[in-house]
Amino acid sequence: MNYLVTLQDVSVTFEEQKHPVLKNMNLTIKKGDRLLVTGCSGTGKSTLLYILADIIPKIIYANVEGLILRNNFNTGIVMQNPLSQMVTPSVEEEIAFSMENRNMPLKKIIEKTDDAIRKAGITELRHKKPFELSGGEMQKVALTAAIASEPDLLLLDEPTSFLDSESTSNFLKTLRNVSNKTAVIIVEHRINKFLKYIDNILYIDDYGEISLYKDKHSFLKSADNKRKLKPRSLTDKNPGFMVFDKPLEKGTDYDCLISVKDLSFSYNSKEEQVLKDINIRMYRGETIAVMGPNGSGKTTFIENIAGFYKKTKKYISFNGKALDKLKKRELYSCLHYLPQNPEYFFLYQSVGEELKDIILSADTGYKPLFDFYENLNRSPFNLSEGEKRRLTLELVFYDKRAVLLADEPTYGLDYDAYYKTAEAFNRLKKEETLIVIVTHNPEFAFLLSDRILFFKDGSIIFDGTPSRYVEYIESNKNLFPGELYLPAGLNERIL
Repeated sequence: MNYLVTLQDVSVTFEEQKHPVLKNMNLTIKKGDRLLVTGCSGTGKSTLLYILADIIPKIIYANVEGLILRNNFNTGIVMQNPLSQMVTPSVEEEIAFSMENRNMPLKKIIEKTDDAIRKAGITELRHKKPFELSGGEMQKVALTAAIASEPDLLLLDEPTSFLDSESTSNFLKTLRNVSNKTAVIIVEHRINKFLKYIDNILYIDDYGEISLYKDKHSFLKSADNKRKLKPRSLTDKNPGFMVFDKPLEKGTDYDCLISVKDLSFSYNSKEEQVLKDINIRMYRGETIAVMGPNGSGKTTFIENIAGFYKKTKKYISFNGKALDKLKKRELYSCLHYLPQNPEYFFLYQSVGEELKDIILSADTGYKPLFDFYENLNRSPFNLSEGEKRRLTLELVFYDKRAVLLADEPTYGLDYDAYYKTAEAFNRLKKEETLIVIVTHNPEFAFLLSDRILFFKDGSIIFDGTPSRYVEYIESNKNLFPGELYLPAGLNERIL
């Protein structure tokens, strides 16, 4: 038989939940299948992958009802949060480890590791420690390891969420070359870029029930699915957002909240500088998008602004005062830092405890952005990645401060949450919050920002309005493929 795994009337319920996250699922995965799994955040998409990989219930406990039939097969998986699956001291060993698990001969492991690193374009990362990499670089490593092991079943959970535009394009080319015998299951909210690589679409609704579309075109023709899943175009009329071609107005010294002067940074004296001679002023009420390739210094830049590194505090000023002269309470009562990994933001053991101030404030008129009623008793660490991100966004939007630094805030969000988040950022902007957003999503950058910083090799090579950014990208295609860093539907809006 050519099937790999069959699910018969399978339901999955986590112990903190009253209702199943997946209900009465019937599904067969065969060799060579190309399946895209989509649906709103928190509906069980990642849970399905963990069932197929036998992670649930062997490693992650859940009550599983129904019948699961498995043939003998090898699995490669890339989780939504790549940090959670890094286990070795170096990138080279991480990739080799996936093949060691399959008991490949040493000579073949060495050859395939070299080949995989070269094809993935990560030669410069080979001897680095995974935990020193950026989120996008870690995702590249996880993808490379999974594909190099030549699995029978390849499971990809939002595999390009941390990748820059060029890396995403390269990954899609790699995906095209995966063996026809390998079954590939992709969980993704933004389905358009994957349509040419898949055959079938599985939609999971809000009640954990599935609909399998064996013809992807029939799925796309459904008006309801279009409404739920198709991204709004930048050409849509949306008066709540700014006009992108308005001139960039420099503020006064009073309006300048963050000033960076002559900032260079390396993690230790033996390493190459991650940031090089950064000079910039950021003003009250600005929304700034920070873009650029993986590993170009974007996250390190906002970590320095947040005062995480003692040796560079003297180069950064908040409200005219150097960070090394500010007490932590003085700075962090005015500044929020939203990390790329949402788990770093949690303080309590339940969602209800995290949201207690928001819940209490409901009587005074605060309206939560997202609905967490069903999850109040769950640990925030047991939520889906999209739910984790929504929870952190709810917390920072409620506790408003003068500065918000957000690293990949759209990671894990479905389209409904994506646009609610954009609208919430826009409201903060109107309240004169300085917002700095690190993102690989050009659409999100253009939807919100009145200023874009583009990083390359640790330096800011562009600083200006979105319309000027378009001109810069178009006239400097020798530096990078310009179309990869611009959102679709742009010309009618700002050119």
